[in-house]
Amino acid sequence: MNIYIPKQFEESSVEVIHELNRVHPFATLVPNEIKGQSSVKAAIEISFSAANSKES
Repeated sequence: MNIYIPKQFEESSVEVIHELNRVHPFATLVPNEIKGQSSVKAAIEISFSAANSKES
């Protein structure tokens, strides 16, 4: 799935993304559908132990 993110909103720092998720754990997804746009509220959860582990 491709998600459009305007350049001014791009963030590559994992620490900043995790902090943003801790402070604002909900998101509004707006899919572009044939019938028009709709929105879906979604809770975002990051498993920090899994996110911080390194795969071999």
